[in-house]
Amino acid sequence: MVGSKFYYIYSVLMHGFRREGKLSEAYDFVKEMIGKAFLPPPAEINPLIQSFCREGKSKDAKKLMEECLNKGCIVNVINFTTVIHGFCQKEDFHSAFSVLDEAIIGFV
Repeated sequence: MVGSKFYYIYSVLMHGFRREGKLSEAYDFVKEMIGKAFLPPPAEINPLIQSFCREGKSKDAKKLMEECLNKGCIVNVINFTTVIHGFCQKEDFHSAFSVLDEAIIGFV
């Protein structure tokens, strides 16, 4: 329900927590948004995915992306690429290829 005033409130709070480095709180807001059928678009979740990866928490970034996808949110190639890049930065190439495989299967 993009356009709802509540969607924007959740979005602002999520981004505020993210900017303050409170990633788990930001993630909680995303989960709450999804639970209330406020499905964030890919561009909305990517900054949080990037923040997780920047902090070396690529597994959390992948979990966020998968949870969004499983709840009906749209994820895009930028979201997948961000997670893959995060795993490559940690030299976890097995996980990076696993995400790549998921992306290929999801977009074929």
